[in-house]
Amino acid sequence: MHSCRAGQRGSRLYSTQAPRSVRGMSDRFGLAERKHQHIVSTAQQAAHSYGFEPVHTPILEYSSVFERTLGTDSDVVGKELYKFQDSSAHWMTMRPEGTAGVARALVTNKLDRAMPQKLYYAGPMFRHERPQRGRLRQFEQFGIEAVGIAHPAADVECIQMGWEFLARLGVEGTLELRLNTLGDFSSRAEYRQSLSKYFAHYRDRLSEDSRRRLDTNPLRILDSKHSDDIVIAANAPAYDEFLNAASQDHFKFVSDALAGLGIPFTVDRRLVRGLDYYQHTVWEVVCASELLGRSQATVLAGGRYDGLSKLLGSSQSLPGIGWASGIERLALLLPDWRVSQPPAPIPVLMIPDQGAENGGSRERRASNAVYMYALRVAQLIRQSCSAYVVHSQAAAHQPLGKQLAAVLAKAPLPARVAIVGSDELEHGQVVVRDTATRQQRTRQWLARDCVCFSEGQARMALVTPATQAADPSPASDPKGEGAQGKKERPPGTYIIWAMEAIGATAAFIYYLHLYTDLLKPKVEERLNPDKYTPFTLVEREPLTGDTTRFRFRINRPRFNEELEQLADGIITQGAWALDVKDHLVQTYRTYTPVDYVVATEVDDERGLREGYCDLVVKRYPGGSLSRFLHNTQVGDRVEMRGPILTWPYSPNKYRRLYMVAGGTGIAPMYQLIDRILGDPADSATQISLLYGSQSETDIIYREQLDELAKKHPERLSIKYLVDRGPASAAQPGRPDARSVGEFVGGFDKSKDVVLVCGPDPMMAAVSGMRPIGPTQGPLRGCLRDLGLAPKNVFKF
Repeated sequence: MHSCRAGQRGSRLYSTQAPRSVRGMSDRFGLAERKHQHIVSTAQQAAHSYGFEPVHTPILEYSSVFERTLGTDSDVVGKELYKFQDSSAHWMTMRPEGTAGVARALVTNKLDRAMPQKLYYAGPMFRHERPQRGRLRQFEQFGIEAVGIAHPAADVECIQMGWEFLARLGVEGTLELRLNTLGDFSSRAEYRQSLSKYFAHYRDRLSEDSRRRLDTNPLRILDSKHSDDIVIAANAPAYDEFLNAASQDHFKFVSDALAGLGIPFTVDRRLVRGLDYYQHTVWEVVCASELLGRSQATVLAGGRYDGLSKLLGSSQSLPGIGWASGIERLALLLPDWRVSQPPAPIPVLMIPDQGAENGGSRERRASNAVYMYALRVAQLIRQSCSAYVVHSQAAAHQPLGKQLAAVLAKAPLPARVAIVGSDELEHGQVVVRDTATRQQRTRQWLARDCVCFSEGQARMALVTPATQAADPSPASDPKGEGAQGKKERPPGTYIIWAMEAIGATAAFIYYLHLYTDLLKPKVEERLNPDKYTPFTLVEREPLTGDTTRFRFRINRPRFNEELEQLADGIITQGAWALDVKDHLVQTYRTYTPVDYVVATEVDDERGLREGYCDLVVKRYPGGSLSRFLHNTQVGDRVEMRGPILTWPYSPNKYRRLYMVAGGTGIAPMYQLIDRILGDPADSATQISLLYGSQSETDIIYREQLDELAKKHPERLSIKYLVDRGPASAAQPGRPDARSVGEFVGGFDKSKDVVLVCGPDPMMAAVSGMRPIGPTQGPLRGCLRDLGLAPKNVFKF
């Protein structure tokens, strides 16, 4: 009886109140969904570029999968699992993290015998913890797992990929990479014993959770957020005192490799991961931003987990390493403007006819024939771009003005609107309205003597006026019989019909081309900083034996002035670059154009202004993007994204720019030189260029540089260095400590800046390598030895 009454109360509750979402589990649509897709897409591109492949595992796993791997004493297993017993008495758990499921999948599918495996995943995870900003009970993660690689180079590669992913995403806030080592199992066991002895003296002062951890896993006390625990843990034994030689060598390789790649990091000896299976390298990336708060600052974390497969029943103890990143937290840090929105589809509006009397008023509604015509128009538009019919919510249609106002109130605004009614149906026309100019034109959609929509028929009849006069209407005489009975058709009738059908099809294709070209937004081949766009290669010119200039066509449509102002605004702010993508293998690399020109300032009949963009690319044997570009031919299309501001510039900000360039590193230098010397607002900035090449024939854009130096001798000075071969106007040597020291001899730390760009060996010798991402990395090389500070040097 009690359960019955409860069920009745539940029925009344659900019948009178609107349903609500579960606490800690949110809905996602609109901008939030586009941010989610953008983050996952960016992460997938980074994973593909490192040779990772996708994997999907079930949300539900047997509970033993997580209890074996996470540790029964962990907070996740002890407090946070969504765990239940199914009808077969099996204990099931909704996955709280991705690594254990991926490891289980490798063992189940016997992929543990085919190593290595490099996989990535994305999807929902579940933990029953207190919901906070950026931390939900159902949360989305993107993660990677590299299994079967024991060398610490895999640690470096995973950290590098995560850092590059966050840098490419462009989140707001300062990123910091924190690094530590937990050593191998023997080092960890010895350290646990030392911690147990230390914390045992403070058992009464520890929090309840830490007292429990003292008996199960004292390392977790180091990660406690309780104020008393933090004070006690501050004087705990340091982990590095217990690392054996193998663990020290492993961590030294990772630290040295990250420094060599220019990825900045901080060693945090208190950093431990919250799950039992971690060992050796562990790391996290935190973001200092008010959008997250201090307690939820970690946006990406990972570590090595050698031997996890053994816990899941594999016959082998496989090495593994990976990381995961919370998508909700990244979405909070991602500016709205970085998320591109697809072009709005073309709405097809219907003009209602005057209806019959209904209660003293006339209802206005579109006839079935107009509906059929609108559906067909939308169908044909969708062959080239998106389109949909605007339906009425009520039986009667709103007047055209109200329909148009409702469509134009939505965001994003469609570029065109198609309008049809009974008159347009009768004459085979469509009214096309330009939403930007508010002008509209009536276009011939299909020739009236080719296509006719019959009232009440769910098909199109190909007829001609002559045929209409000779034969009864299919609607009124479906069998084709006249008043005098069935007529015999004269010889050749079917041939004539076939010719008429061919002509009608040709006219249909012709008018379809005209109409869809009018409706289709001209969105191709224009710069877009938010998404990749294909550009056509129109010219390629070999500059040296291994270096080529690639010219791509740039079309700038007048209707999207906001986007053009954004792109032009970035270009006018300083040096800028483009991301170039190989769409076949989904890898990309950033290149700096040496030239960007709008060839015509007047719109042509298509509403476009034509221009071009030049990239100078050297072919490297191990460079996948350089090989990809050098294999493209004139007429091929290459996907690019940009512009991306690389170094901001203001007129007269510096007294002198010292530029040190090597090889194709001249691209950003030439871009800035040409811009500064051509800027009427900048009359004072001096430029000194030290340009090193392998030989005199390898000096790129020398003619253009010499012409600028001749035109502006008081502001531009150039010194060429060649590494080998005869040199007429260049000096033997390369950018090194001696030549650079002489070059920057008059450097003023308060008024000047040094810009450096070139191949890796030159960068390492002059300024140190720049890491992948937004940071400059530590200043090294001869510029540091000369006493320059990081603020005095910029590395492209």
